[in-house]
Amino acid sequence: MVLGSQRQIGDLLTSRQSRAQAIAFRFCDRVICNSQAAADHLLKQGIRRDKLVVIRNGLSPSAFADATPALPAIPGLLRVGMIARMNLRAKNHLALLKAAARVVSKFPGVEFVLAGDGPLRSELEQEAQSLGLGNHVRFLGDRRDVRAVLASLDLTVLPSSSESLSNSIIESMAAGVPVVANRVGGNAELIDDGRGLLVTEGNDSELATAIESLLRDEGLRKKLGQNAKAYAEANFTIEQMCRSHEELYAGLLERKRWRGKAHH
Repeated sequence: MVLGSQRQIGDLLTSRQSRAQAIAFRFCDRVICNSQAAADHLLKQGIRRDKLVVIRNGLSPSAFADATPALPAIPGLLRVGMIARMNLRAKNHLALLKAAARVVSKFPGVEFVLAGDGPLRSELEQEAQSLGLGNHVRFLGDRRDVRAVLASLDLTVLPSSSESLSNSIIESMAAGVPVVANRVGGNAELIDDGRGLLVTEGNDSELATAIESLLRDEGLRKKLGQNAKAYAEANFTIEQMCRSHEELYAGLLERKRWRGKAHH
């Protein structure tokens, strides 16, 4: 058996990389995609539909457990977080900072928390200063306690220009923290239908308005967070992901009439 794996949409590849990948995938028995959006992209590239299998990401049970907040609660302070590495412009941290500048003018009791590190960090810190965010933004750097960071937040934002199936969004859903994200890639497969808010990519005003609507309405935050957590528990566990892979492997091996070594 030859298996391929597609865990991004593919729109960030160069045309040469995209062609090379398509050629490699044609030699595969199956290509496992972690979102329908990724599978649809490969379909447009000429990969046969019967070769494509969608198996979504899964989280360990600990991702759904309660955690002690990494940041202490402060009365009257709401926190908006973004959890993403700072090594890819497609993650679009700048969009969050621009939206934050709009939001803090109406909500002085809000803090934007950026967890993650990378070569773009110093540029982002300078941009935060030039936007006058000052004490309204906090850079946490690289963190290994994502659950504890999520437990400190009232909502998260992911303004990426490209996503297949974002672990950052799924982890936020598992923690019951509502998400605002761009309507790109597989994001709609995660947070549509009352599980979060989707906005138009590249529209800083719409992003700011969505953040403000959640800051203003505690009931809406709670409702979206509960819906998201229930959906994540039902659809994105590591057990489901493993079982789907096992069923795929077993089916392909049976099709190839493979027999394991006999035990004596």
